Parts: sequence; C-alpha cells; structure tokens
Amino acid sequence: MQKITFLSFILLGLMSETQASIHRVNNSDNSAGYSTVQAAINDDLNVFDGDTLFVEGSAFPYPGFTLDKQLYIIGPGYFLGENPKTSNSGASTVIAGGAIFSSGAEGSVLMGVIFSDDLGSYEPMIQVDNISIVRCFLQEGLNIDSDCNNLAIIQCYFNDDLYRDLGSTSFQNVTLKNNIFSSAATINFGNDAGTPTVFGAVENNLFLASVAMTTSTFRNNIWLPLSSSNINIKSGTVENNLIFNGNLGLESGNMGFSSSNDVFGDQTGRSFDEKWALDSASTYKNSGKDGTDPGVFGGSNPYVLSGVPPLPIIYEISTPGFGNQQDGLPVTIKIRSN
Repeated sequence: MQKITFLSFILLGLMSETQASIHRVNNSDNSAGYSTVQAAINDDLNVFDGDTLFVEGSAFPYPGFTLDKQLYIIGPGYFLGENPKTSNSGASTVIAGGAIFSSGAEGSVLMGVIFSDDLGSYEPMIQVDNISIVRCFLQEGLNIDSDCNNLAIIQCYFNDDLYRDLGSTSFQNVTLKNNIFSSAATINFGNDAGTPTVFGAVENNLFLASVAMTTSTFRNNIWLPLSSSNINIKSGTVENNLIFNGNLGLESGNMGFSSSNDVFGDQTGRSFDEKWALDSASTYKNSGKDGTDPGVFGGSNPYVLSGVPPLPIIYEISTPGFGNQQDGLPVTIKIRSN
C-alpha cells in the first residue's frame, strides 16, 4: 500500500498532517481492498494504527465490527438525498451491527456512517478512552459501555438515547457539541457517589427530549421538548442557552421562548436536519456566547447537513457521452468541500 500524506481531522476543528495509509472498504466493488470493516481491522500485515478506512456507500449494509486498533473510519454521510450537493451516487454507509471500541482503539475516530435498526438494535459501544464519534446518524443512540474518559461526540444526529448499560459505569469529560437529539433521544445521567458521570463542554446542541446531566459548561444549547420532557442541568457555567419557557432561568444570557416559530420560522419543505437552523429573521440570531448563534449551526463546529465528511465531494458528473481519439471524452465534475 502506497504511503500518502493526508490531513487527518482532529476534533474541535484542529487539523494536523500525518503519514498513514488509506484503505478502501466496499461490499459491492471487488476492486476495493476489503469487503467488510472487520476484515480490514483484522489485516495486521497491512492495516496499522493511524490508518484510515474509507467505508464506501453501498446498497447493502455492512456487518458490525470490534475495533482494537487506532483507526479513522469514514463513510460518506447520511440521508444524502435530503440535502443538495452531498453525493453523486446517493449511497450511504449503513452499519447493520454494533461497533465495539475495545482495548487498543484509543484515539480512533468514527465519521459519516449510519447505524441502522432495521435488523436489530445497533449502536456504537464505547469501552475505552479518547474515542471520537463525528457526523454519524445514531438511530439506536450510543452506549457508554465501560468506564471511560475524553469521549467526544460532535455534529451527530441521535434518534435514540445516549445512555449507559450498567449503573456502575462512570465517565469524565464527555464532550457534546453541535448534535441534534430527536424527540426519541433522551439523556438521563444521575450521579451516584461511586459512579460519577461528568460531561465536559456541552455546547450548541439541540435537545428535543429530556436532558439530565452534570457538566462543566452548558452553553449555547436549545431545548425544545416535543413531548412531555424535563431539563435538569448541574453546572457551574450555564449561559446563553435558549430554553422553552425559560426553564433554566434568565440569568447569564439564558433566554426563554414560547413558540418554535419564533426560533426556526416556517420549517415546511426543509430537510430533516436543515429545518433546525435558526430563521434568518429570528430575534435569537447571534444571541449565543461571543455573538454566535445558539443551536447546532452556531459555535466553532457548526453542524454539517447530512454529516458529509470534511473531504472533497463529487456531487455531479456530466459528459456528452461521446468523444474521439484526438480530443478524448470531455467530462465536467462539480466538487464541494466541508
């Protein structure tokens, strides 16, 4: 495998240049190096810590995997037909199985994939420190399955709970930034004396269900309960949040609202994630900390529609369909980058 230089994304917008190998995973294209993620992980002769697996979009789901190496695992994003200029093929990477981050996986990044519940209950299971889950569609949520620290969850769409299987599981410094938590996705972490569950920076999220947590900071979030829900935040820094009916009080830049139309405007015809952008005429524009917008499209890590990765994306290819030996075949390619 040829060694190439690539910009690896380190969370919170930091970028650093490194040397590593990139491997293709595709379950419907024999030219790819691997047909499953697990086959690539298991190849100790060619796949090493720090390498990248591009898990390409496919009409067929991929089985789950257990990760025991430090890898970057990247898919093309989710619901690519919902938003423009996201993909030429429209095929997403669906993991129809669990993803277990076990010993050896510390420092890994998972990005741009869907965890489907069509064939069962599947979600990432975090068992080690320093894992980053970025721009994923988590249909069955995410399970903090063992004591861990420094888990970063950024720009994801949750359709089920962020939870822990065992009441004895503890964690510290879990970062939540620019995530959408649907009306089916609750966060409910009490703190027993022997099992502390402490979040770090919780910023620029949208919560549509119940939220209970202890965190260092709770800033620039929007809480809009779409059903019977409650909010219980224990933090020394609670500021510039936009909370339905002002349930967190109106100190430190916190604001209340009574109608979602005042915040998001008319959502008719907007995609499933774009509809949560603040209306351009909203009085709450630029009301977050340091003049940013509250909610997922504000802050230093704005939510990216459909979770497309920060890589060049070919979203349109056109050709007249004929050419000649002298001039070749003219091809027009349109590319965007996030």
